[in-house]
Amino acid sequence: MGRLFRRRRADELAEIDAEITAFGEALMRHSLVPSAHAGDPTLLADYERALHSYEQAKRDLVGDRDRRDAADVLRALDEGRHALASVDARLAGEPAPPRTARLVTAPKPTGDPPKPTGQPKPPPPFKMWPQNTGKARRAQGQYNGEVTLQRPSIDRPVLLVVRIRYEDRHNLVEMGPPDRRTTLLRSKRQRRVVVPLPASEEREVHLAIKAGFGNSWWAWLQPVDTAPVLRDQLGGEGGYVFRYDGGPTQIRMRHSTPGTFSLTVLTPAFEKGEPLLSGRGDTTIEAVLEGPAYVHVHAEGAWTIQVL
Repeated sequence: MGRLFRRRRADELAEIDAEITAFGEALMRHSLVPSAHAGDPTLLADYERALHSYEQAKRDLVGDRDRRDAADVLRALDEGRHALASVDARLAGEPAPPRTARLVTAPKPTGDPPKPTGQPKPPPPFKMWPQNTGKARRAQGQYNGEVTLQRPSIDRPVLLVVRIRYEDRHNLVEMGPPDRRTTLLRSKRQRRVVVPLPASEEREVHLAIKAGFGNSWWAWLQPVDTAPVLRDQLGGEGGYVFRYDGGPTQIRMRHSTPGTFSLTVLTPAFEKGEPLLSGRGDTTIEAVLEGPAYVHVHAEGAWTIQVL
């Protein structure tokens, strides 16, 4: 039953991925030459809206688990199709068509505040690299691959993130040169690893990734100050790093699905300290955060952390 459910989810995402590809091909085939319409800002704005929606849909699909997760992707595709239809209408001297939208299941709540209407929605933490991530600090591929990422500075710590699209594969992520690699992830369930890297004289971060045939992966480095802040509650699945800025407080962590989990407070040098808590399986456990800190979450399943 579980395998059939996972297969259905994979088929749903494959259908949505095909929609994105088809829309991208429609954009490539379109006859519009923007420079020939410099005097029509409304038409050019619609065309830019179509391009932006296509890129947004590609970004939002990364890490989605099922159609419910991909509701934002479907909305971006609908926005892009409307924008391109508006371009066609304006080129033909006709009014833009009315907006229509398919019925999609609302995405699962994340505990984050709602974004202002009309503003581009950033991806959830560690779902995709930040928009200002340079090419030397990010990579993507399929199946097996080896990549080298460049630290922005050897004097500062950094966060390493690796995401793999599908579970139920023998996913493997190793870090380091071939003669001294460290295993960061080895699992059929886990699809993300977030690793705090202290400052190092070695600017290059070497990765070897095995994601199963036909599977896609993304890897990148991002600044530590981009880690999400724990205020009331955070939730996720797999590896994570968050920042806490308040005074001493009690927290509660709930971990669901099989596998181990732990919280570790990072030292000022971004080294791992003593575990704050740890457990296995479907468990709820409490601990005390003594004050401001960066905290590393290691988890094989879904989890939530709540300030009490």
